[in-house]
Amino acid sequence: MPALGCCVDASVSPPLGYTFSLDSSLPSPAPELFSSGVTAAAGSHWSPEMSSDLYRVDGWGAPYFSVNTNGYISVKPHGTDTLPHQEIDLLKVVKKASDPKNLGGLGLHLPLVVRFPDVLKNRLESLQSAFDMAVDSNGYEAHYQGVYPVKCNQDRFVVEDIVKFGSPYRFGLEAGSKPELLLAMSCLSKGSPDALLVCNGFKDTEYISLALVARKLLLNTVIVLEQEEELDLVIDISRKMAVRPVIGLRAKLRTKHSGHFGSTSGEKGKFGLTTTQILRVVKKLDESGMLDCLQLLHFHIGSQIPSTALLADGVGEATQIYTELVRLGAGMKFIDCGGGLGIDYDGTKSCDSDVSVGYGIQEYASTVVQAVQFVCDRKAVKHPVICSESGRAIVSHHSILIFEAVSASTTCHVTPQLSSGGLQTLAETLNEDARADYRNLSAAAVRGEYDTCLLYSDQLKQRCVEQFKEGSLDIEQLAAVDSICDLVAKAIGVADPVRIYHVNLSVFTSIPDFWAFGQLFPIVPIHRLDEKPVMRGILSDLTCDSDGKVDKFIGGESSMPLHELGGDNGGGYYLGMFLGGAYEEALGGLHNLFGGPSVVRVLQSDSPHSFAVTRSVPGPSCADVLRAMQHEPELMFETLKHRAEECIEQEEDDKGLDFASLTDSLAQSFHNMPYLVAPSSCCFTEATANNGGYYYYNEDNAADCATVEDEICVFVLKDAVESRGLVPAISIAACVIVLTIKMKLKLGKHLQKYFELGSLRGRIFSLQPSFGTRTMVMFLRPVKILLRSYGLSGSLLCSLPRVGTTSSALGEDGVLDIDTTISLETTWRAMENLVSLELVRSIGISNYDIFLTRDCLAYSKVKPAVNQIETHPYFQRESLVKFCQKHDICVVTAHTPLGAAAANTEWFGTVSCLEDPALKDLAEKYKKTVAQIVLRWGIQRNTVVTPKSSKLERLQENFNVHDFELTKEDMNLVKSLDRNYRTNQPAKFWGIDLYA
Repeated sequence: MPALGCCVDASVSPPLGYTFSLDSSLPSPAPELFSSGVTAAAGSHWSPEMSSDLYRVDGWGAPYFSVNTNGYISVKPHGTDTLPHQEIDLLKVVKKASDPKNLGGLGLHLPLVVRFPDVLKNRLESLQSAFDMAVDSNGYEAHYQGVYPVKCNQDRFVVEDIVKFGSPYRFGLEAGSKPELLLAMSCLSKGSPDALLVCNGFKDTEYISLALVARKLLLNTVIVLEQEEELDLVIDISRKMAVRPVIGLRAKLRTKHSGHFGSTSGEKGKFGLTTTQILRVVKKLDESGMLDCLQLLHFHIGSQIPSTALLADGVGEATQIYTELVRLGAGMKFIDCGGGLGIDYDGTKSCDSDVSVGYGIQEYASTVVQAVQFVCDRKAVKHPVICSESGRAIVSHHSILIFEAVSASTTCHVTPQLSSGGLQTLAETLNEDARADYRNLSAAAVRGEYDTCLLYSDQLKQRCVEQFKEGSLDIEQLAAVDSICDLVAKAIGVADPVRIYHVNLSVFTSIPDFWAFGQLFPIVPIHRLDEKPVMRGILSDLTCDSDGKVDKFIGGESSMPLHELGGDNGGGYYLGMFLGGAYEEALGGLHNLFGGPSVVRVLQSDSPHSFAVTRSVPGPSCADVLRAMQHEPELMFETLKHRAEECIEQEEDDKGLDFASLTDSLAQSFHNMPYLVAPSSCCFTEATANNGGYYYYNEDNAADCATVEDEICVFVLKDAVESRGLVPAISIAACVIVLTIKMKLKLGKHLQKYFELGSLRGRIFSLQPSFGTRTMVMFLRPVKILLRSYGLSGSLLCSLPRVGTTSSALGEDGVLDIDTTISLETTWRAMENLVSLELVRSIGISNYDIFLTRDCLAYSKVKPAVNQIETHPYFQRESLVKFCQKHDICVVTAHTPLGAAAANTEWFGTVSCLEDPALKDLAEKYKKTVAQIVLRWGIQRNTVVTPKSSKLERLQENFNVHDFELTKEDMNLVKSLDRNYRTNQPAKFWGIDLYA
């Protein structure tokens, strides 16, 4: 029996018991690995320019992305205006984001979305500039003002940036739902007063009422009729609200384009009115005396309009409708072209593809302007203001998804080595039909009949699979047959050389459009582009789903050129998906509970690396995604902790993890992102730091919370204390009692005895932990559960008293040792996140003067509910109190309402308002103590006073301030005592004067 052989890589280990002889009956061709011409020849010349051509970077990436001389992807944040020193090395951004904090990084896990607001600004300016040029060059007698459809990317900072960057150009927003409308109303309150707020989508009474409220708030709101029946609601509600609406209508055009994106246009489109319906709308508006309210015509040819010829046809048809509406008496002013400005995803500039377009921004703008102008001039109609909703074109480029390939495997079997004796033994185990196939295969190999070899190879494999199923062939023998058949395919040159690269990503979460309808995005390694990519691969994600892969790429390829893993000094292999800034983040799901990526916001700067990270947000943790599906991670952790305690107690030896290490590891698993982490980051080790089993602990906040006893002030209304017999029954007071609890983070057992007071239900609690915002999240979640378990549905009022580590006092250089990397605004943003997570209802500020308060009001989305300050008769701060009350900071809290001298003369001095003769006279007049006079004065000036005392008689005294009232003359007398004397002086206990 002839031996079947081939040239075999000697470094490949064969299956157990088999080797191949090296005599070759089949020639070994050297097939090209890449259809694009890239071969695996070692040592051949390669350059970054060749990689740029291979991945078509200059085609789809211009003018924002290129390959630099080091073989890295470079970002040009200002497009063609970017200077050489302003270019940003994308790999350096990834390193900054992902490196550990102790190495100067941000400690974020991948996948990662990198946003470049400078690119966003340049896209918006380029669009405006293109239309301005078209208007000027054609003598068009109106202007262009864009509208951004927030559905493309509703991220707060994206929308806010567009409003800010677009304000000089009257750039507006488009909303298609009630939440989007609320978002747009809020953002446009800080935008141009001329910016349009276009209300699209299906509408009910509430939607239309909200749009009319926006009109009442002087926002330039247009209600676009998508359905004929919406008109009756608009007419009726506008009359009831006494608001004159501005109305638009969406027309169904006959013009449409083929392909996926064209399905939203034409007569059978989802939205819009036919010509018959348009005439009925005009008639009804005329009969209602509101025809002048009809001012905007909206239409949509379809996303990704492939050519300017189709664009001109559709715009011409729509403008004809516009001129007819003018003829019928409508007060027309605007023509809204909708979406359609396409993105060249594959760099081919083709008119025959769903992933490319055959024009640029300037050609698009010129075509629109000329088409509108031609029809209007022919009809002698005044040129309308031109609008477009080019969301995809505005936001696609500014966002890059970065992910890592963690391993790779081949789609074909490893080719082993079999000796002639091994082949003989294998052949004897085959049934007669399989042996016949093997003999025929060998004969065809000798004759060089390659097609016949493949035929008999397939038959042999199929028969052996049947024998394996019957149990007459073992797994080693089946593997040997598979290897023989793969060897034949490889030697003939038909073997599949494609590898599967396993990437730390969820396609369903981060690239949903690819999974949904095959939308292609350029995917490129962001480094090693000075090396030849010698492999081809497809990308397989982490989900347990066969659709969780990317196996179609730009250029019509079913695989992409990639490098061997392990290069670049053994570092990670990072890939970037580009042009995904529109829709992908909004449409992503939670398949397999993989959440969204981490996000960094990067601005070009004059720093050594040309960039600054202005915002970083870790991706959702395992706990976050569990909570999104209605699970309660805190309770899950407690269940697992109790289970661990029971199981470990049953073990007789001390091997493996102890209870503390195990619970710490479980806690860390809830805290981590769902994606893969490096082995060194694995949390199930005995070295894991002890957190007492407390949920959401990690090494970043260990310094804040592991050893420090935090003081928590639980303010409860007086009748909670009544139930313990501390004071007699009196009316609910404006002042509150302070219960001070020295405690570590296991707060449940410390607070539980207070919460067991039945009269606490429905009351208000103010929690003031003195730790950072990250620890605040971990602190509040179990508190919320604890409150819920006792039926306490009142508000949680939370304030962070400071930024930095002021308890560390002075550094070695004599300067206060505080954290200079965290601003008050950053802290406030983190506190606003607590509100969005529904962990607190209200957030507040402490010791803010007028200017800090003004700044907070300027940058806050959730306004502070409280400003807690030192104020008493000797330090009244009337201007600050009135400023807060004027700007709806509802509660001004006096944390030192009696002055602090009586409590600690060493820290707070000996001057006390309680010794003031005028106040003593008032006390004698009203038969009260001086402290009661001062507290009553604070209450009558509409501040909340919070005196602290550990003595029962003082607590009772502080409550007895509601059975009398100071006269206006006496209030003025106390007002005259102001000395502007601050008793709370950090210089005394921190060693530095903060108020210098």
